[in-house]
Amino acid sequence: MVTCPRCHTGNLLDSEFCRKCGAGVPEEARTAARGRQSETLVEADRLLAAGDADAALALAVGTLDTDPDSPRALTLAMEAHLKRGEKALALTYADRLVELFPDSELDRLRRDYLRESLERGSSLPDAAQRRYAIVAGLSATVFLAGVGYFLTAATRVPAPAAGSPP
Repeated sequence: MVTCPRCHTGNLLDSEFCRKCGAGVPEEARTAARGRQSETLVEADRLLAAGDADAALALAVGTLDTDPDSPRALTLAMEAHLKRGEKALALTYADRLVELFPDSELDRLRRDYLRESLERGSSLPDAAQRRYAIVAGLSATVFLAGVGYFLTAATRVPAPAAGSPP
C-alpha cells in the first residue's frame, strides 16, 4: 500500500495520484511499497512451505488488497486454499490468473485441473488416506495368506508311513 503524503490515504501500488485528495504519489514511495510487498510475499512463500497455510493466505490476501493483479500473490493465495482443502476458493484465484495471463499454459492447466476435480467431486488422496490404504492392503494380504495356509493345512491328507500298505 502506498500512503499519500498529503492526506495519508492508502492507495494501490500503481497509483500515481491519491484516490482521495488527488495529490501526486511520489515514485520513491511506490518503489518502497513494492519492496515491502516483495518481502511480504517471500515471507508468505516461506510460511506456505512450512505448512502454515492460514498465515500465508493472510499475507497473500493482504497483498492483493493493494495490488489486485499481483501474479505471485494470486498464486500463493490459490496454493494456500489448496493446502486448506478449499478447491472452489483456489479456483477463483486460478481463474483470475488465466484472465490476467491467457497465454500461460501452466495457469490454464492448473485451472482446468481444479475445475475437473470439483466437477468430479473427488480429489487426490492426502498422505493419511494413502497410508491407511497401504496398511489396509497389507493387512488384507496377510489375512488372505494366513487363511490360505490354514485351509491347505486342514485339508492336507497325511502321507502314508513308509512300509505301510497304500
